[in-house]
Amino acid sequence: MYPGSVGEAFNRFGLIFWKKVIQLEPHRHKIRQANLEELNYWRNAIAHQDPGPQNLDLTRLTLLRVRRWRRACERLATGFDEVMRVHIAALTGASPW
Repeated sequence: MYPGSVGEAFNRFGLIFWKKVIQLEPHRHKIRQANLEELNYWRNAIAHQDPGPQNLDLTRLTLLRVRRWRRACERLATGFDEVMRVHIAALTGASPW
């Protein structure tokens, strides 16, 4: 998922989603967001067999890079969960989890 579309989807709940996520761990989540964007570029390049305007060298995808993306996605998911837990608790007065 492109970071913009993730933010757009969650913004429908009445918050500025990425701003809230970044506030949890400013430096780390900015890097993770960039990793998510890089993952999306690679995903599109592979799926469409086209390196696109980024001119990705499709032969240079490494296991190390994929593991970095996976860790970033796992950590971002935890941040997403926390942002939504706090938001829902503020709306309802009770923590959903």
